[in-house]
Amino acid sequence: MAAPPFDQARLQDMLRGQERLMTLLCRRIDDGMLDEIAACDYGVDQAEHFAALKQIRARDLTPDRPLVRMAWVPKEVLELFRWSEFGDDRSNRRQRSAGEFHLMRAFCCAALLEAYVVPENAGYFDGTNATVVQLLESIEAVGTEAEAETPAFIAGMLTRLASHEPERAFYIVALVWALMRDGVSTADRKLIADLIDWAIAEEAAVREMWHGGVGMQPGRWLIGTTHFDLRWKKWEAIGRRLGDEAASIEDAGFRSKLDDLSMRLTVDWT
Repeated sequence: MAAPPFDQARLQDMLRGQERLMTLLCRRIDDGMLDEIAACDYGVDQAEHFAALKQIRARDLTPDRPLVRMAWVPKEVLELFRWSEFGDDRSNRRQRSAGEFHLMRAFCCAALLEAYVVPENAGYFDGTNATVVQLLESIEAVGTEAEAETPAFIAGMLTRLASHEPERAFYIVALVWALMRDGVSTADRKLIADLIDWAIAEEAAVREMWHGGVGMQPGRWLIGTTHFDLRWKKWEAIGRRLGDEAASIEDAGFRSKLDDLSMRLTVDWT
């Protein structure tokens, strides 16, 4: 795939504290929330799922634990809750507040993404672009403390992806958005601009690998490089918001980069 058009040491600099997002989520999520996640497959194997989720929360990540060689328990309930939207009732329990729901979904998404980059889990997950965008949406609802830790988390995932990862460009766009949400300093602008260039080059490399587009919208930028497009509208929404952010930026060069990415994510040229 496409090499980043900048010194990768700049990404490495972001990795300090990459574990802090998951630590924050684990600190906030309680047993009742974990039990609801465990019950979301109609209560099937609920006790086993609950025990595995508690191991994840405890950050018990030794080789025989849930994130390494992740088994059906707890993967099934993590993935089911990953697909949830606020207002769904997967566990027949009381309705959670929006903040509680998004904390639970952020925990599930972050756990799945951490497991995805473990080499022993290769080939066991697909369509992680949906997991990434669900995480981004939920983290915004969890609050600014979580948002501040998200760039390091996404950068950590990005640097650990397999060399042949076909959805890398989604992670790069996610990092751009996470950096924008955390507040853009002058120093960040060069990195964000370079990340946008990398996302464009990576998308083109994957499209060339597929000999054109794939999936239901092969002509669309980015989503035309994956068969897994169930949450594509949320990537479009990020594109629109990037355009809104760009409108208030005085730096013409940086604004142009954001506008370009926004247009690619939102405009259907097919």
